[in-house]
Amino acid sequence: MAAQLDDTVVRGSFRITEGNVVTLPTGSVAGAAIAGGVTAEKVKQRVVERHSQDGTAASQTIGIHRADGAGVVHSFLVWFAEAKNSGAATVTADLKKNGSSILTAVISTDSTTPAAINTDVVGAFSGTPSYADGDHFTVEIVATAGGGTLGTGLSVEAVFIEEYAG
Repeated sequence: MAAQLDDTVVRGSFRITEGNVVTLPTGSVAGAAIAGGVTAEKVKQRVVERHSQDGTAASQTIGIHRADGAGVVHSFLVWFAEAKNSGAATVTADLKKNGSSILTAVISTDSTTPAAINTDVVGAFSGTPSYADGDHFTVEIVATAGGGTLGTGLSVEAVFIEEYAG
């Protein structure tokens, strides 16, 4: 059975040996109490980059993000806000870092994928999608009617978790 300690003061160091979880009351640790204070090196930021096309999906390459610090790509997804593809039409989207794809395969949409409008189609990353300060990300969209009708209101979203650059 776990022991409960109320109003305990620790002078010196405190070590957790099992579970690695400490739950502290809100507001109990001020920035000054953190070794060296809360500095840019200790803060990460979530950067959400979105691009939407008005009207019918069209082929294009978009510069979507330039890294301001080292980080990792958290997610990449595509959806149609108005109408999805029909017939033989397809739209693909690829997320590239410095000109090379970081996905295991491009996201491909057709008349069955996504199943409905405003439904996300999520990309899978090839390995750990980490990056360095200054890396550039582009999204390459290829829209092919192929005798069908291309969807409308195409949107892409990439989420980056990166070091705060100050």
